[in-house]
Amino acid sequence: MDDPAYTYDVAVSFAGEQRAYAERFVRACEGLGLKVFYDRNMTTELWGRNLILEFRKTYGGAQPRFFVPFISNEYLVKPYPKDEFNAALEQAQQRPDVYILPVLVGDVSVPRELLGPAIAYLQADDHSPAELADRLAAKLKETRANASAPLRAPRLAPTSFAPRAMLESALDTVESRFRRSAAATLEPFGYSCEVGRDELGVDIRVTRAVEPACSLSLWFDVNGVFRDRDRLSMSFGWPSGTRHGVNGWVSAVWDRQAGLPKVQVTDLSLGGNEQVLPVDEFVEALWGKIIDYLERRAR
Repeated sequence: MDDPAYTYDVAVSFAGEQRAYAERFVRACEGLGLKVFYDRNMTTELWGRNLILEFRKTYGGAQPRFFVPFISNEYLVKPYPKDEFNAALEQAQQRPDVYILPVLVGDVSVPRELLGPAIAYLQADDHSPAELADRLAAKLKETRANASAPLRAPRLAPTSFAPRAMLESALDTVESRFRRSAAATLEPFGYSCEVGRDELGVDIRVTRAVEPACSLSLWFDVNGVFRDRDRLSMSFGWPSGTRHGVNGWVSAVWDRQAGLPKVQVTDLSLGGNEQVLPVDEFVEALWGKIIDYLERRAR
């Protein structure tokens, strides 16, 4: 989401203990086409420089549109994160609109001088990194809609749009949503649901009385016949299958009309039907396929 007024859409700050979560948030943001200031993306630029001064210049300067700190108990006692937050506070006082978007991690009590009791925040425990990225993208869109109307931009994918990162973010969302709700939803009907995840994809297995009932896999088929770095293979329906056979694909595309990244689903089990969906609707569609399949088998 290119904005000529800012170098970055967001700058992230965190303690080392939260790096894994923060990095997944960063990659999800990049998958949505956002420009992110993240230390590991700047290794060459920062090489040999004074990190404290460089980070103060970024967090306390006008380069990022938003500053997202992941505030944990570790964050509040470590010198680097505290220095970054203090620099951001100084910048926030100079801006007429919102700059700091705090995310609290775990059971943490933030001093009033850092975060006033009236300031709204989000809890990391309530959101997957991909869901936080979606909220940030919506916030940016809302902010830009309220600004003075810019010159019309071409309806093209921005150079920051990263299909692979977008698909990785989609896998994160599928994993998160299914882990959170699938088992509890199916349990009253005698079914169990297991969710597996590795670096290449996610596997959903539905069983009933230990017997396989349905399976769904989405993965980067790097070694198979259909290998494609920027496309997910999909297998659905075979109760005992584990990434065996392919009856669909999922690609990341840029919706020119909406100006947003979406997923394009080619479903061979439905005669090659193609749909272009936001990630949340894609997850709902996958869940609907599973439910429809179980209902047909039960007849």
